[in-house]
Amino acid sequence: MGDSMTATELPTDHRERADHRPYVDAVCAALEAQEIGVEACQTSATRLREATVRLTPDPEETAFGEAEEVLLRWTEEAGWFLVAPTVHEGQRLELPWHMGFGVLPDPDEVAVWVAVLLTRPDATPSREDGPYRSHTEYDPEFERALRSYAQGPAAGDD
Repeated sequence: MGDSMTATELPTDHRERADHRPYVDAVCAALEAQEIGVEACQTSATRLREATVRLTPDPEETAFGEAEEVLLRWTEEAGWFLVAPTVHEGQRLELPWHMGFGVLPDPDEVAVWVAVLLTRPDATPSREDGPYRSHTEYDPEFERALRSYAQGPAAGDD
Protein backbone atom coordinates (compact mmCIF):
# COMPACT_ATOMS: atom_id res chain seq x y z
CA MET A 1 0.00 0.00 0.00
CA GLY A 2 1.26 3.45 -0.85
CA ASP A 3 0.30 5.05 2.47
CA SER A 4 2.11 2.65 4.78
CA MET A 5 5.43 3.64 6.30
CA THR A 6 7.75 1.87 8.70
CA ALA A 7 9.13 3.45 11.84
CA THR A 8 12.40 4.08 10.03
CA GLU A 9 10.52 6.01 7.32
CA LEU A 10 8.81 8.40 9.73
CA PRO A 11 8.30 11.86 8.34
CA THR A 12 11.12 14.01 9.67
CA ASP A 13 9.48 17.21 8.49
CA HIS A 14 6.89 18.20 11.11
CA ARG A 15 4.80 19.90 8.40
CA GLU A 16 3.75 16.40 7.32
CA ARG A 17 2.16 15.87 10.72
CA ALA A 18 -1.24 17.44 11.31
CA ASP A 19 -1.53 20.14 13.94
CA HIS A 20 -3.48 18.85 16.93
CA ARG A 21 -4.28 22.33 18.27
CA PRO A 22 -7.57 22.72 16.30
CA TYR A 23 -8.84 19.41 17.76
CA VAL A 24 -7.87 20.46 21.29
CA ASP A 25 -9.50 23.87 20.73
CA ALA A 26 -12.71 22.08 19.64
CA VAL A 27 -12.66 20.09 22.88
CA CYS A 28 -12.11 23.29 24.91
CA ALA A 29 -15.07 24.93 23.15
CA ALA A 30 -17.22 21.88 23.91
CA LEU A 31 -16.16 22.03 27.57
CA GLU A 32 -17.14 25.69 27.78
CA ALA A 33 -20.49 24.87 26.13
CA GLN A 34 -21.04 22.43 29.01
CA GLU A 35 -20.21 25.34 31.39
CA ILE A 36 -16.95 23.74 32.48
CA GLY A 37 -14.38 26.46 33.07
CA VAL A 38 -11.18 26.29 31.04
CA GLU A 39 -8.37 28.36 32.54
CA ALA A 40 -5.56 27.43 30.18
CA CYS A 41 -4.87 25.15 27.26
CA GLN A 42 -1.36 24.13 26.26
CA THR A 43 -0.26 21.94 23.40
CA SER A 44 3.16 20.62 22.57
CA ALA A 45 4.46 18.63 19.67
CA THR A 46 7.96 17.42 20.06
CA ARG A 47 7.92 13.74 19.14
CA LEU A 48 4.66 13.00 20.97
CA ARG A 49 1.75 15.36 20.36
CA GLU A 50 0.03 16.17 23.64
CA ALA A 51 -2.17 18.73 25.36
CA THR A 52 -2.99 19.85 28.88
CA VAL A 53 -6.19 21.73 29.68
CA ARG A 54 -6.41 23.29 33.14
CA LEU A 55 -10.03 23.16 34.24
CA THR A 56 -11.63 25.47 36.80
CA PRO A 57 -14.63 23.58 38.16
CA ASP A 58 -16.58 25.12 41.01
CA PRO A 59 -15.06 23.54 44.17
CA GLU A 60 -18.55 23.30 45.68
CA GLU A 61 -19.89 21.38 42.68
CA THR A 62 -17.07 18.95 41.95
CA ALA A 63 -15.92 15.74 43.53
CA PHE A 64 -12.38 17.10 43.22
CA GLY A 65 -12.75 20.09 45.55
CA GLU A 66 -9.64 19.12 47.52
CA ALA A 67 -7.46 18.62 44.45
CA GLU A 68 -4.53 20.97 43.89
CA GLU A 69 -5.67 21.37 40.29
CA VAL A 70 -7.84 19.56 37.75
CA LEU A 71 -6.12 18.76 34.48
CA LEU A 72 -7.54 17.22 31.34
CA ARG A 73 -4.73 15.72 29.30
CA TRP A 74 -4.48 14.24 25.82
CA THR A 75 -1.75 12.35 24.00
CA GLU A 76 -1.84 11.00 20.49
CA GLU A 77 -1.24 7.53 21.94
CA ALA A 78 -3.54 7.37 24.98
CA GLY A 79 -6.34 9.81 24.14
CA TRP A 80 -8.00 11.84 26.92
CA PHE A 81 -7.55 11.38 30.66
CA LEU A 82 -8.26 13.52 33.71
CA VAL A 83 -5.84 14.02 36.59
CA ALA A 84 -6.73 15.77 39.85
CA PRO A 85 -3.56 15.64 41.99
CA THR A 86 -4.00 15.57 45.75
CA VAL A 87 -1.52 15.44 48.60
CA HIS A 88 -1.93 12.57 51.03
CA GLU A 89 0.47 12.17 53.95
CA GLY A 90 2.96 14.48 52.27
CA GLN A 91 2.93 12.66 48.93
CA ARG A 92 1.46 13.99 45.71
CA LEU A 93 -0.95 11.46 44.21
CA GLU A 94 -1.93 11.56 40.53
CA LEU A 95 -4.41 8.87 39.60
CA PRO A 96 -5.63 9.30 36.02
CA TRP A 97 -9.16 8.56 34.80
CA HIS A 98 -8.93 7.47 31.16
CA MET A 99 -11.86 8.22 28.92
CA GLY A 100 -11.18 5.32 26.58
CA PHE A 101 -13.00 4.77 23.29
CA GLY A 102 -10.14 5.86 21.05
CA VAL A 103 -7.60 8.60 20.65
CA LEU A 104 -9.82 11.16 18.86
CA PRO A 105 -13.31 10.98 20.36
CA ASP A 106 -15.82 13.63 19.36
CA PRO A 107 -15.23 16.87 21.33
CA ASP A 108 -18.84 16.91 22.60
CA GLU A 109 -18.42 13.35 23.92
CA VAL A 110 -15.25 14.42 25.74
CA ALA A 111 -17.10 17.35 27.35
CA VAL A 112 -20.00 15.18 28.51
CA TRP A 113 -17.56 12.62 29.94
CA VAL A 114 -15.73 15.38 31.85
CA ALA A 115 -19.00 16.86 33.14
CA VAL A 116 -20.06 13.49 34.56
CA LEU A 117 -16.59 12.72 35.90
CA LEU A 118 -16.32 16.03 37.76
CA THR A 119 -19.50 15.35 39.71
CA ARG A 120 -19.74 11.55 39.79
CA PRO A 121 -16.33 9.89 39.34
CA ASP A 122 -17.85 6.65 40.61
CA ALA A 123 -20.17 6.62 37.56
CA THR A 124 -17.33 6.71 35.04
CA PRO A 125 -14.65 4.13 35.77
CA SER A 126 -11.29 4.63 34.12
CA ARG A 127 -11.00 2.67 30.89
CA GLU A 128 -7.62 1.05 30.47
CA ASP A 129 -8.03 -0.03 26.85
CA GLY A 130 -5.28 2.14 25.36
CA PRO A 131 -2.77 2.98 24.03
CA TYR A 132 -4.51 3.17 20.69
CA ARG A 133 -1.57 3.95 18.43
CA SER A 134 2.14 4.69 18.52
CA HIS A 135 3.46 8.13 17.71
CA THR A 136 6.42 6.46 15.99
CA GLU A 137 4.22 4.90 13.29
CA TYR A 138 2.82 7.08 10.54
CA ASP A 139 -0.98 6.78 10.37
CA PRO A 140 -2.54 8.65 7.44
CA GLU A 141 -6.11 8.14 8.75
CA PHE A 142 -5.18 9.72 12.09
CA GLU A 143 -3.48 12.64 10.32
CA ARG A 144 -6.57 13.17 8.11
CA ALA A 145 -8.85 13.08 11.16
CA LEU A 146 -6.74 15.72 12.92
CA ARG A 147 -6.62 17.90 9.80
CA SER A 148 -10.42 17.80 9.56
CA TYR A 149 -10.66 19.95 12.71
CA ALA A 150 -8.54 22.67 11.11
CA GLN A 151 -10.86 22.63 8.09
CA GLY A 152 -14.11 22.49 10.09
CA PRO A 153 -16.70 25.28 10.34
CA ALA A 154 -15.08 26.74 13.48
CA ALA A 155 -11.84 27.35 11.57
CA GLY A 156 -13.53 29.85 9.23
CA ASP A 157 -15.73 31.65 11.76
CA ASP A 158 -14.35 35.03 12.79
